[in-house]
Amino acid sequence: MLPRRCDRWIRSAAKACSKCVSGWWMRLATVPSIGPLAAPSTEKRLVVAGTAIRVSAAGASLQLRFRLSSAAVGIAIFLSSGCTKTQPDTRSAPAAGAPPQLTLKQAHMGDRQLAFYLVSGRAPAILFEAGGGMDSSAWSKVIGPIYRATGSELILYDRAGEGRSDEDRRAYKLQNSLDDLKSGLDQIGAPRRFIFVGHSFGGQIGAGFVTENRDRFISAVLVDANIPSFFTPEAIDTMAATFPKNPDMSSKSARTVAAMMKAFPDMQAEFYAMCWPKNLPITTIMSEHSSLPSARQKKHLIEAYKEFVAEASNRTLVLAKGSSHFVMRDRPDVVEAAVIDSVKNAREDHR
Repeated sequence: MLPRRCDRWIRSAAKACSKCVSGWWMRLATVPSIGPLAAPSTEKRLVVAGTAIRVSAAGASLQLRFRLSSAAVGIAIFLSSGCTKTQPDTRSAPAAGAPPQLTLKQAHMGDRQLAFYLVSGRAPAILFEAGGGMDSSAWSKVIGPIYRATGSELILYDRAGEGRSDEDRRAYKLQNSLDDLKSGLDQIGAPRRFIFVGHSFGGQIGAGFVTENRDRFISAVLVDANIPSFFTPEAIDTMAATFPKNPDMSSKSARTVAAMMKAFPDMQAEFYAMCWPKNLPITTIMSEHSSLPSARQKKHLIEAYKEFVAEASNRTLVLAKGSSHFVMRDRPDVVEAAVIDSVKNAREDHR
């Protein structure tokens, strides 16, 4: 039986004929430049920096810069995905220490361009989705080790208004981002199916995308990403009240973030009703040090993560000890291990 939130989402989608809804948890954070999936069981595994503890289910080089807007705004978001077998790939993994060669490809969105960065490799492909206010360079610390360990094809990109991608002057809608991603993947000739890795708001992009493209997802790794059940009306109002009344508009990234903040209340209300597919393996990484301002909000977030993982037996919760919201920077080893395990599991399924 689906959770009540999912029932509301299905009814809403059928009525409005609008599959992609959204919402996110936004917070301010200053950033410098720069476990295996659970087997079907009634238990969950909480993985603390790589150590598994069983708990009740009830309970063109890597020299990319990690950039944010001048306001140093980090936006976090979470959601869903799917499964069908890809063909096994017999190509060998790259030699140890070999740097991934990034190839820039531009996808055309009418009068705009979207920048994609590709690393050729084996199946399964891995799609990386950065958080709000960030571009693809957010993953610069982890893609090298992941590529050397797996030899997988890597796909990174800059959403509209970030990195090398052109600004979208329309009012922000999650659907526009989903349409950009789908069109971009088609234009660059990306594999039909992939492992999704999303940080913060990027997890919410994944949720919306899986809702419309369930068959493209093999599994997902959510890195301190937004969880639907966190965004209660009270949580949405509390966060929206902290947004600046006169946001920074000095750069395309700042203007993009400002547009997202304006759309925040309505999008998050719809996001609350969404749910990830229960038959999709998901590893959820939670930072130890949340940047949420109050103890009450932090407690609510932890409860939301536990509830999310308890909804399906193929979900695993990983605690990144010592990490802030930016786990890829603070604990890249935790992100790398989760993604490498997901690749290993996907390949074993093909045997």
